[in-house]
Amino acid sequence: MRFPSVSLELPRLALDWFADLGGRRVVLYAVYTSLLFVVFLFVNFPYEDLVQRRLQNLDLAGVQVDVGHIRLGMLGFNCSDVKVVQATAAGEAPLLEASTMFIAPSWSSWIRGQFRSARLSGAMYQGNVAADVAVGGDTTSATVDFHGLDLARYRLLSRSLDEGQVVGRLSGTVTFEVRPANLGSGQAAGELEIRSGGLVAAKVKGFTIPDLHFPLMTTKFVLKGDRLELQELRADGDEIKLSGSGQIVLRDPLPDSVLNLRVTVQPGAENPDIAKIVMALVPRPQGARPDAPISITGTLAQPRVR
Repeated sequence: MRFPSVSLELPRLALDWFADLGGRRVVLYAVYTSLLFVVFLFVNFPYEDLVQRRLQNLDLAGVQVDVGHIRLGMLGFNCSDVKVVQATAAGEAPLLEASTMFIAPSWSSWIRGQFRSARLSGAMYQGNVAADVAVGGDTTSATVDFHGLDLARYRLLSRSLDEGQVVGRLSGTVTFEVRPANLGSGQAAGELEIRSGGLVAAKVKGFTIPDLHFPLMTTKFVLKGDRLELQELRADGDEIKLSGSGQIVLRDPLPDSVLNLRVTVQPGAENPDIAKIVMALVPRPQGARPDAPISITGTLAQPRVR
């Protein structure tokens, strides 16, 4: 039995389609595919993991930065629930906390070739904060502007009272320069003001303090290492008026910081009855003038007035 023979022609490889590789349609499709890949990589890149890992590796001399969530924005990173805490104080109130923070390159610095700089802006204590930060070598410098920070929401401040609240809106500018590995060697200077400030329903060490209202409080200070110099302190209140200067030597923990202040206390004009009560609480040597300065020494936790 003979099977019929079948002859098949071998397919010839057509090379003419290579001529279309440089065609407009192919080039546009390649560009479209590449752009799509870059966009998906840009959007799905694990920025949060990288930033969180970087923050954990920072050496900030006992201070750490915690960020609840990070997502990529149009020109930077949107961060939420940002907290600056003491590394050894688990469960304690944060030193600083911001509900939101936007971090972007500082374009004005980048134009000058300073690529290790950033612009920060966000919401803090129902107010606004903005900062220009630059890193050079082992030194970090920054200028920070505050506007309308609500002191009643700063938990560390209220902890200095047995009861009651410290109220007011804080604004001002602070400049500083530090080495992250040695925060104690840094220096800073600033001017701050508090509007509508005061003490409300306050009690300290069992003593009730009359409500005090200060429409305006201002201060200028310089910080060098662990020494805080109050160059000027003025508080024009309804019940009393304060002015003073001096030094505070900062210690760890903060309540052990040493005070050396000279303060002048005078009665205000709006509420003479409360002014008399407060002036009577101020210890003075017998025969001293009512406007004679008083000295405040001791520590933040246990001040001594004389």
